[in-house]
Amino acid sequence: MSSSLKDRPHFVYRIFDKDDQLLYIGCTREVESRISMHRQLSSALPASWEIAQRMSYYTTEEFPNSTKGFLAERQAIESETPLLNLQHNKRRFKKINGRYVTLENAGLISEGINK
Repeated sequence: MSSSLKDRPHFVYRIFDKDDQLLYIGCTREVESRISMHRQLSSALPASWEIAQRMSYYTTEEFPNSTKGFLAERQAIESETPLLNLQHNKRRFKKINGRYVTLENAGLISEGINK
């Protein structure tokens, strides 16, 4: 990323469902474009499909550059534990054999791997 792009404002956005449950936290320079991508149904990841189905509204918070924006995103994910974020969400997900699984399933998978 060139320094000019890194120095542009970045936005941390939070996506909520109709019941105000926090679904996802992300960081981007182009909020409308990124939200539009979330609204499109995607089969790439089950979480992407669920975001598209459940998204009701989003909020944004502006940061002066990418460094501050991505740091704020990571801290928000770690502290707010959104339902569908995989990265930085150690209270909900664990990476096993290169794949993220819920903590509920991680124990079952680990037991199966260790047998």
